[in-house]
Amino acid sequence: MIAKNQITGVVLAGGKSSRFGSDKALFVYNGTTLLEHSIQLLTPFCEQVYISGQCQSYRCFNMPCIPDIITDIGPLGGIYSAMLTINTPYYLFVSCDMPFMTSQCIQRLLTIDNHVQMTYWLEDNHNMQLFPLLISRSMLGLIKEQINFRSYRIRTLLDKSIHTSFDILPKDQTCFTNINYLSDII
Repeated sequence: MIAKNQITGVVLAGGKSSRFGSDKALFVYNGTTLLEHSIQLLTPFCEQVYISGQCQSYRCFNMPCIPDIITDIGPLGGIYSAMLTINTPYYLFVSCDMPFMTSQCIQRLLTIDNHVQMTYWLEDNHNMQLFPLLISRSMLGLIKEQINFRSYRIRTLLDKSIHTSFDILPKDQTCFTNINYLSDII
């Protein structure tokens, strides 16, 4: 199991939320914003938690924020920016638009051996569920190389890494629901 002092948590909140109609990170669901929910998920497992996104919008959370160094390349931009900014053995990334994610699912990701570079979830149809995602610092060079080739898909990194996956159990299927439209959550 990866120790808390070796992990930095990062909430990816840099999307444009164009399909949602407003900044979904700030949407209140069950009395808390989607961003706060994600921060609360990471806090028990990480030495420090950061927000990756539009820092001006998230000042009210009084959390360290990392803007994208390279914009408009999707989640890989937030991952790359966090890894360049923070030096830690592991990074635990969650997306701010997963209000049903649980700490039990997060905890399972951390039960890996230290040599694994990427840990992710696998659906029963063998599709990769990107988040939550645990990445080793040793992946930084490969991520930079991939960005230089203008390849922004996280899945592409699997072929170049030592990785492992966990099967999404039927009881946990709902945890991996992404909120893209307001109608997805209301």
